[in-house]
Amino acid sequence: MKITAIATQSEGWWAIEVPEVGFMTQAKRLTEIENMARSLVVDILEIKPETVEVEVKVVLDDEIANTVKEAVSQMREAQKQLAAASKASFDAVNELRNRTGLSVREVAKLLQISAGRVTQISQKDAPATTPVEGEGNFHVL
Repeated sequence: MKITAIATQSEGWWAIEVPEVGFMTQAKRLTEIENMARSLVVDILEIKPETVEVEVKVVLDDEIANTVKEAVSQMREAQKQLAAASKASFDAVNELRNRTGLSVREVAKLLQISAGRVTQISQKDAPATTPVEGEGNFHVL
C-alpha cells in the first residue's frame, strides 16, 4: 500500500497528515516522519509494515522550499558532472598509457593531476555510471 505523509513543522514538532487513512500523527525529528506514518497506518489497518510504502512531502515556507530545491538541483547536476569527469579521466589515462605509451608522469603532466592519481585510475575498471541521488521518497513542497 502506498501512502503519503504530509509533514508540517508545528511548535518544534512535525505534524504528519496521512490522507489515505484520514488520521494524523507527529514526530520530533524529520528523520522519524516515514516510520511514524508507517506505524500509524500499520496500527489502524492492522497490516504488515513491509507492505506500506511511504512518500514524504515536507511543507516549508515558499522561500525556504525554493532554496532547498535549488540546492538539491545543483547537487544533482554536480554529481552528473563528476561522473562525466571521472569517465573522461579514465578514458584519457587509458588512451594515453595504452595507445601512446606515455609514462605515468607524462600522463599526469598532460592531465594536470598527480602521478599517483594516474596510477589509481589506470588500475581501476571502467567507472560505472555513478547513480545520481534520486528524489527518493522525500519531496519538498
